[in-house]
Amino acid sequence: MKFYLTLISFCIVLTSWGQVIVEGTVFDRQGLMPGVVVTELNSIPINRVVTNSNGEFKILTIQDNPILTFEYIGCKTKIIEIKKKLILKVKMKFEKAKGRLISFCNQRPSETPST
Repeated sequence: MKFYLTLISFCIVLTSWGQVIVEGTVFDRQGLMPGVVVTELNSIPINRVVTNSNGEFKILTIQDNPILTFEYIGCKTKIIEIKKKLILKVKMKFEKAKGRLISFCNQRPSETPST
């Protein structure tokens, strides 16, 4: 019985080797950003979380020296290599519009363009 408990403990230690909890806050020039997708690059299975309503996230990384990406529609993707700092403050920057953005959300059916 002791052998099995030792073996299980050893397996748990091996599987948790290299795992680190990284947490932080994502914001832009206007304030906190909920809904930002935080992904650990090259992780199998895919390791991904989304910031909460306060722009906060917490992710348990799978790899040694993980690299996190931060993605949000309309913003430049931010890539951060995690070395020693485990609490991050990530500032996102919006990209300049390429082309025109057309919205049909508030139009009546008769006003929508025909195809």
